Amino acid sequence: MIEGKNYTISDDNIFANDGRPNPEERMMRAQLLYYIATEIKRRKLSQRQAADLLGVPQPHISLLLQAKLSNFSLERLLQMTTRLGVDLAISGQLTNEPGHITLNLPQFA
Repeated sequence: MIEGKNYTISDDNIFANDGRPNPEERMMRAQLLYYIATEIKRRKLSQRQAADLLGVPQPHISLLLQAKLSNFSLERLLQMTTRLGVDLAISGQLTNEPGHITLNLPQFA
Protein backbone atom coordinates (compact mmCIF):
# COMPACT_ATOMS: atom_id res chain seq x y z
CA MET A 1 0.00 0.00 0.00
CA ILE A 2 1.34 3.44 -0.94
CA GLU A 3 0.05 6.47 0.92
CA GLY A 4 -0.22 9.91 -0.63
CA LYS A 5 -1.29 13.21 0.86
CA ASN A 6 -5.04 12.66 0.57
CA TYR A 7 -5.30 9.17 -0.81
CA THR A 8 -3.99 5.63 -0.57
CA ILE A 9 -3.02 3.44 -3.50
CA SER A 10 -3.71 -0.12 -2.44
CA ASP A 11 -3.04 -3.57 -3.79
CA ASP A 12 -5.74 -5.79 -5.28
CA ASN A 13 -6.83 -7.40 -2.01
CA ILE A 14 -9.12 -5.19 0.05
CA PHE A 15 -9.03 -7.70 2.91
CA ALA A 16 -5.25 -7.33 3.19
CA ASN A 17 -5.62 -3.55 3.09
CA ASP A 18 -8.03 -3.72 6.04
CA GLY A 19 -5.60 -5.92 7.97
CA ARG A 20 -8.10 -8.72 8.26
CA PRO A 21 -6.92 -12.26 9.06
CA ASN A 22 -6.54 -14.71 6.15
CA PRO A 23 -6.89 -12.06 3.44
CA GLU A 24 -6.09 -14.40 0.54
CA GLU A 25 -8.74 -16.92 1.59
CA ARG A 26 -11.28 -14.13 2.09
CA MET A 27 -10.49 -12.72 -1.35
CA MET A 28 -10.85 -16.13 -2.96
CA ARG A 29 -14.20 -16.66 -1.24
CA ALA A 30 -15.37 -13.23 -2.41
CA GLN A 31 -14.32 -14.00 -6.00
CA LEU A 32 -16.13 -17.35 -5.95
CA LEU A 33 -19.26 -15.85 -4.41
CA TYR A 34 -19.29 -13.11 -7.05
CA TYR A 35 -18.78 -15.66 -9.83
CA ILE A 36 -21.63 -17.88 -8.58
CA ALA A 37 -24.05 -14.98 -8.05
CA THR A 38 -23.25 -13.53 -11.47
CA GLU A 39 -23.70 -16.90 -13.13
CA ILE A 40 -27.09 -17.38 -11.43
CA LYS A 41 -28.20 -14.01 -12.78
CA ARG A 42 -26.68 -14.63 -16.23
CA ARG A 43 -28.57 -17.92 -16.52
CA LYS A 44 -31.74 -16.22 -15.24
CA LEU A 45 -32.23 -18.92 -12.61
CA SER A 46 -34.82 -18.55 -9.89
CA GLN A 47 -33.56 -19.06 -6.36
CA ARG A 48 -35.25 -22.48 -6.32
CA GLN A 49 -33.59 -23.49 -9.61
CA ALA A 50 -30.21 -22.26 -8.38
CA ALA A 51 -30.63 -24.15 -5.11
CA ASP A 52 -31.42 -27.37 -6.97
CA LEU A 53 -28.48 -26.92 -9.33
CA LEU A 54 -26.00 -26.05 -6.57
CA GLY A 55 -27.28 -28.63 -4.09
CA VAL A 56 -28.05 -26.18 -1.29
CA PRO A 57 -31.26 -25.04 0.45
CA GLN A 58 -33.01 -22.06 -1.17
CA PRO A 59 -32.38 -19.74 1.82
CA HIS A 60 -28.64 -20.20 1.21
CA ILE A 61 -29.08 -18.83 -2.31
CA SER A 62 -30.71 -15.76 -0.81
CA LEU A 63 -27.69 -15.28 1.48
CA LEU A 64 -25.34 -15.80 -1.45
CA LEU A 65 -27.13 -13.20 -3.56
CA GLN A 66 -26.91 -10.77 -0.62
CA ALA A 67 -23.11 -11.39 -0.60
CA LYS A 68 -23.14 -12.72 2.98
CA LEU A 69 -19.58 -14.00 2.66
CA SER A 70 -19.27 -15.19 6.28
CA ASN A 71 -21.97 -17.82 5.63
CA PHE A 72 -19.90 -19.74 3.08
CA SER A 73 -16.69 -21.69 3.51
CA LEU A 74 -14.11 -21.87 0.76
CA GLU A 75 -14.83 -25.58 0.29
CA ARG A 76 -18.56 -25.00 -0.08
CA LEU A 77 -18.07 -22.23 -2.65
CA LEU A 78 -15.65 -24.43 -4.61
CA GLN A 79 -18.25 -27.22 -4.66
CA MET A 80 -20.96 -24.85 -5.90
CA THR A 81 -18.63 -23.55 -8.62
CA THR A 82 -18.02 -27.07 -9.93
CA ARG A 83 -21.78 -27.69 -9.98
CA LEU A 84 -21.98 -24.76 -12.43
CA GLY A 85 -19.78 -26.79 -14.79
CA VAL A 86 -16.43 -25.18 -13.99
CA ASP A 87 -13.41 -27.49 -13.85
CA LEU A 88 -11.14 -26.31 -11.04
CA ALA A 89 -7.49 -27.31 -10.76
CA ILE A 90 -5.31 -26.75 -7.73
CA SER A 91 -1.58 -26.68 -8.25
CA GLY A 92 1.44 -25.64 -6.27
CA GLN A 93 4.91 -24.30 -6.81
CA LEU A 94 7.74 -24.13 -4.29
CA THR A 95 9.16 -20.71 -3.55
CA ASN A 96 11.65 -19.27 -1.09
CA GLU A 97 9.00 -16.81 0.07
CA PRO A 98 5.62 -17.34 1.75
CA GLY A 99 3.21 -18.79 -0.80
CA HIS A 100 0.14 -17.11 -2.25
CA ILE A 101 -3.24 -18.37 -3.38
CA THR A 102 -4.39 -17.44 -6.87
CA LEU A 103 -7.77 -18.13 -8.42
CA ASN A 104 -8.46 -18.08 -12.15
CA LEU A 105 -12.13 -18.38 -13.07
CA PRO A 106 -13.59 -18.48 -16.58
CA GLN A 107 -14.57 -15.14 -18.07
CA PHE A 108 -18.24 -14.38 -18.49
CA ALA A 109 -19.65 -14.52 -22.00
